[in-house]
Amino acid sequence: MITDSNSRVRDLLKRELEDEGYVVFSTKNGQDILDSISSPGSIDLIILDPQLFCPYRLNLLGSLCASAQNVPIIIHGFHDQRAYTESLQHVRFVDKDANSIKELKEAVRSCMSRKTGGIA
Repeated sequence: MITDSNSRVRDLLKRELEDEGYVVFSTKNGQDILDSISSPGSIDLIILDPQLFCPYRLNLLGSLCASAQNVPIIIHGFHDQRAYTESLQHVRFVDKDANSIKELKEAVRSCMSRKTGGIA
């Protein structure tokens, strides 16, 4: 699941990951994320835009971690937002910059490989 407040970024990430062979769906706000994770087993990975924390603040990330305990989360944000991940074990941070698509794909491959026991 890709979440991003910017529809162009959502569409780009969705297209790039689908080209890698992943089944991808996207959400645009915090409530959509919380509604989506209520279906057990339907999500293998969450790519999260920290801009969506508002108005939920860190409650959204805490709710995600509690509700989707076995689902890896990649926060795709700007360097100054890295602090969101410091205390969370299954949350990874990827800087949003000109090279982030490549780094994000590598992070997705890594997370999915660990989740499937080495089969990416």
